[in-house]
Amino acid sequence: MKLLVVSDNHGRLANLRKIIRKTGKVDALFHLGDLCMTKRDIEALVDCPTYFVAGNNDYSAELENEHTIRFMGKRILMVHGHYHGVYYGLERLATRAMYRDIDIVMYGHTHQPSIDVIGSVTLINPGSVERPRQDPPHPSYITIDVDDAGAFHFKINYLLS
Repeated sequence: MKLLVVSDNHGRLANLRKIIRKTGKVDALFHLGDLCMTKRDIEALVDCPTYFVAGNNDYSAELENEHTIRFMGKRILMVHGHYHGVYYGLERLATRAMYRDIDIVMYGHTHQPSIDVIGSVTLINPGSVERPRQDPPHPSYITIDVDDAGAFHFKINYLLS
């Protein structure tokens, strides 16, 4: 099973389309906010279940600020990160996740991709599809391969062209 995790496309679809083409068929898409458009615009790009949360630039009532789901045996917390102080570290978010028995936290907002493990929680940030802030500044996203044993394998990917 292949999962796609993206964030921060800020109203633009060109790079997201390229990422979806490059990634190929995915079994689920997770978007971590700052869509700056309706979720239907993004849902139209894929033929799989989609999950969304609102970012600090999303003002639609159709998006929640956080979403917890059980997926393939894992408890996943989706947030954008602007309410969790992610610019100042991940400990607060990780502690909150551990308290709630969360296995994986997906967050955005910083526009910098990362995969971190704090205690029993894996925290992933796909970076930004449109406004990357890492060096070099390539749009980024995360793919998750779930193997036959149910183990999640995370990979940061970059859109280079």
